[in-house]
Amino acid sequence: MLRERDPYNVEGHLQMLHYYSLRWHGTHGQMYDFASEAASMAPFGCALPVLVQYARVEQYRFTMEREARGERCAPLGISLYWNNEGAVYDVERTWYRWLGARKSGHVQPGELRDLNCLAHAACWAGQWHIAGAVFRLLGRRATSAPWCCTGDPEREFVQWRRRVLQRGWGMGD
Repeated sequence: MLRERDPYNVEGHLQMLHYYSLRWHGTHGQMYDFASEAASMAPFGCALPVLVQYARVEQYRFTMEREARGERCAPLGISLYWNNEGAVYDVERTWYRWLGARKSGHVQPGELRDLNCLAHAACWAGQWHIAGAVFRLLGRRATSAPWCCTGDPEREFVQWRRRVLQRGWGMGD
């Protein structure tokens, strides 16, 4: 129904992604399949590819909640969670399909959370050129999510932004 009524609505797709997550009514696999399918069907310049980043955040949150209860459930180890080969590929693909051809630096208010999600993913994946370009679009406009997943949201945003921009990453993007 959503795809018929508003096929490129990120918020609607994000609600569906949560529905398909293991936390609610599905599995991590269903959630990633939904996110990947939506991303691949979106036209260039549409923000839907960021759904894959939201899926990674959702799985990370789920894993951290379970581990906080004493359940071991991160087979790769949390240090590899954000920067494994698949995560890096997803960040690059999201950048390319969503923002790679963007001509304007103008950011719509509704894009702030999505841009923060991509900046967060790019930082943790070590994709500095992408992180720098996204931070340049964002300026100082942080959102709590997803930064709150990996620490104090304000401190996380400020430290990553400073680190990336002081090194000049993203200058040519």
